[in-house]
Amino acid sequence: MKKIMTVILLIALVFALTACDIVSGMETKKETPSQALTNIMTAIKEVNKEVLTNYNAIKLIGSIDESSIARNKKIFENLEYNILSVEETEDDSKVKIEIKTKDLTSVSQDYVNKSVALTNQNNNLGDNKLDDTAMKQKYNDLFVTLVDECEYTEFKEVVDVHLTKEGNSWKINLDGKFHNAIYGNLVTAQEQVVWPGANSTITVQEKQQEESAEIDNKSNVQNNSDNIAGKSITPRKVRTIK
Repeated sequence: MKKIMTVILLIALVFALTACDIVSGMETKKETPSQALTNIMTAIKEVNKEVLTNYNAIKLIGSIDESSIARNKKIFENLEYNILSVEETEDDSKVKIEIKTKDLTSVSQDYVNKSVALTNQNNNLGDNKLDDTAMKQKYNDLFVTLVDECEYTEFKEVVDVHLTKEGNSWKINLDGKFHNAIYGNLVTAQEQVVWPGANSTITVQEKQQEESAEIDNKSNVQNNSDNIAGKSITPRKVRTIK
């Protein structure tokens, strides 16, 4: 009886060891640069913060609260890509990728114009004005509407994506050109917006009365705009040139 039990235990042990080897083999299977970038692009489109974190790409989507995730899914809903070539060394790789998406160039200026107007309207409500949380949602809803209403034209860009090997996987080296491409030129356009009233003329007294509120308003709008483009930047005090 003891011999039978010993044989049964040995058989069970063999199966257990075999299973471990199989699982271990799956875990240690090396990922290719092409597979890594495919996973990253899928995670961008799905706004999958866990996968993007694993690939050092979380900064591409900025804020990760529920409203921001819904907004980014709207931005990336037309995102398509095609991997053209891969150059791989022992620890680094360069993947040439063609990115196609909706051209959002016009959205940046529209967003600034309408969000500044929205902020001014709220400030005119006095004691009844909305708090920062409510205004953030207003800004977010405005941006989603502008992206949705923007007439579709294709934005296409071929970029080189650099990856660095870590263990059996790869981490992306974030690049401005890649960042701008997945956002349909939104990042570049955002850096070229003209603030409403930039060339207007006002009196010194009007300037003194408006300056404080104007700086705070622009800081809030600019901060929200930066987060929309996947940037995490502290609010900036932007003065309009009068």
